[in-house]
Amino acid sequence: MNRMLSQFCFGNPCLACHKVTQPSLAIPGLCRHCLSQLPWRLADSKLPWPPELTAAFTNQAIRNTIAHSDILVACRYDTPIREGLLALKFSDASEWSQTFAALLAALIARDTVHFDAIVAVPLHPKRLAERGYNQAGLIAAALATRLAVPDWSSQLIRARDTARQSEQKMRSDRYLNLEQAFRWQGNRNLQLARILLVDDVLTTGATLGAAAAPLFALGAVVTGLAVASDHKVPNIPYW
Repeated sequence: MNRMLSQFCFGNPCLACHKVTQPSLAIPGLCRHCLSQLPWRLADSKLPWPPELTAAFTNQAIRNTIAHSDILVACRYDTPIREGLLALKFSDASEWSQTFAALLAALIARDTVHFDAIVAVPLHPKRLAERGYNQAGLIAAALATRLAVPDWSSQLIRARDTARQSEQKMRSDRYLNLEQAFRWQGNRNLQLARILLVDDVLTTGATLGAAAAPLFALGAVVTGLAVASDHKVPNIPYW
């Protein structure tokens, strides 16, 4: 009875600390204390696309578009974001997708740029069947609803069943593993379309870059979007 009364007064337990307390109005799923402890990336939220993506194109106009586009990252891969991402990916904790969508919405709200659509980095159908859902797709769908922007995720497919990126020891192996792994199967004209490409974690940028390649090739202006990454922003590309 006490637990039911607490939930009635304060809401559901915080996803991070699991305490039933006054929730944050800005970020669903987190209490105000945990929200104040989030490992935000503030001064270094913008990262460049990896040079391997630019190198894949000889068209100078596409190269210029990539050079003037960014990857935006909300947080460092640290507590409680790390635990939430792992729970979402491996423990079917889909409630975290709403929290991460709110974090990403807060991140892009710093700019006044309008986006035409949101696209999630897809899983191969075999991997999707094994897991039952695509964690990036859940985040992208929640973000699309929050921003009132169309979700075109179904039109970007993973055409090859690649080995797991975590199994690739060398940076170069990660890029070779994903070479031409993604394909746009939609009939929409992407020329100058402004697309948010969503993934959960950015490690080397290989997956996000490979997924962005067919979109850039069709003339889209792609902004990468990730919940977390530990990369820093040096004076030269960090990749």
